[in-house]
Amino acid sequence: MSLPILLDCDEILSDFVGAVLQLAKDEAGIKHRFEDVKGWDMSKELGWPGLDAAVTHAIKHKDLCARLKEIDGAIPWLRDLEETFGADRVFVCTSPWNAEWAAQRAWWLEQRGVPMKRQIQTGAKHLIPGHLVDDAQHHIDKREPGQGFLIAKPWNSPRDTYPRGDHAAAKAWLHAVAR
Repeated sequence: MSLPILLDCDEILSDFVGAVLQLAKDEAGIKHRFEDVKGWDMSKELGWPGLDAAVTHAIKHKDLCARLKEIDGAIPWLRDLEETFGADRVFVCTSPWNAEWAAQRAWWLEQRGVPMKRQIQTGAKHLIPGHLVDDAQHHIDKREPGQGFLIAKPWNSPRDTYPRGDHAAAKAWLHAVAR
């Protein structure tokens, strides 16, 4: 039996960082560009100790997750993977901020054609077997060798250890490992 294909959502399908940068600008007057985010701890990267509280508030009162924009070309890429590998083999495996985020994320994904039966929401992605495409190196670090691909972002600089690139490179990698 072939391993499932697991796709992270934030920064693979949805633009979480863009939403947080806009929130930082609107709520705290902090202006940063996407390219300025070089580390995983966005509170530290933006110099905003109140970021977590602001995001939690925006989830509850402004439907932050439900309103996230799509990464350009990501949903057609998802459809292509579903066609190539079979929709029942392609799952979105994402870490929720909190329970309200999880509900909004489920709705966001369903609006884009990913039913609940193909959604996995957990902070323990390493416990889910499969080929993972993610932007967070710490999720790839915990996987079996050869089961992770990093979508290139400023916070996951090139490493010899993991394959890394754009959505097209991720599809090529999946062709090589997930057939």
